[in-house]
Amino acid sequence: MLFLVNAGISSSGAERSPQDWLDLYEQVQEILFPHLWRYQKTLIN
Repeated sequence: MLFLVNAGISSSGAERSPQDWLDLYEQVQEILFPHLWRYQKTLIN
């Protein structure tokens, strides 16, 4: 990890907390789920 810091490579801005993932999942359920087929919803849940 120190090698990355020394090379000037910072951590990803895409890092998410567990709460961020839960919030994203809720948004997917509200926005995307109504457009999916039943089997697709089953695969995601």
